[in-house]
Amino acid sequence: MSTFKSKIVRAFWGDYSKRVDEIPLTPLFDETVFVWGDKNYEYLTSLGYKCEKMSSDDMRHYSVDEMFFLKPLAWKKACEMFGSILFLDWDVYIVKPLDNDFWNDFDEKKFSAPIYSYPKGIENEVWAEVLKKYLNKYSWEWDQFLVLPNAGLVYLDGIDTANQIVNIIENDKLKGLTEEFALYKLANCDLKTYLNLYEPKVINGRPDFHYFDIGKFKGYFSKKLNKYTGTQVKKDIYLIHN
Repeated sequence: MSTFKSKIVRAFWGDYSKRVDEIPLTPLFDETVFVWGDKNYEYLTSLGYKCEKMSSDDMRHYSVDEMFFLKPLAWKKACEMFGSILFLDWDVYIVKPLDNDFWNDFDEKKFSAPIYSYPKGIENEVWAEVLKKYLNKYSWEWDQFLVLPNAGLVYLDGIDTANQIVNIIENDKLKGLTEEFALYKLANCDLKTYLNLYEPKVINGRPDFHYFDIGKFKGYFSKKLNKYTGTQVKKDIYLIHN
């Protein structure tokens, strides 16, 4: 029986008082949170979370173009401490307990992250100004969608992979969905190959019931992509990324 298991980690920055609804009142796993901000650190440790303080600055001044680079910095620090890691966003929910079959999904992978999509044309919406420069270049074109890895769940096999992600972001001067663009480039393959090598079976990038509603783009777009993904990867869902 396999005993493979990785350390579960999360990241937190910004103003915790505006995000209290996201945070479980007790830790769901044996997990470590990489935290920016003294008050954030105090709040999370008061709930029983094991925390590593990345900075006393909570980074609330970071723009949406900049803030997601903090995730790979947390991944890098976590890999330095623990080796392989499984990163979870705060809006990832448990469907069933994480057993050996769950962990075996990541064994021998370099990295893993589920795919999700944006409808073509979304990069031209006013809110998505930063995406105009990057989204088409760092995504796969499929049907009427632009597809890329979703960083709600990310498995990394160790520090070398974490360093590669940080280096891609810095060398390509990525903004916006920095960590997801970097995962796309790290994979360096077509979509079908990505699904066979890196797509986890235990989660979808977005669930079928996710309703996309930005500007003129509205609909249950995830369902179509998830159906295609299911033709390549036999899903056994343990987690839902809302």
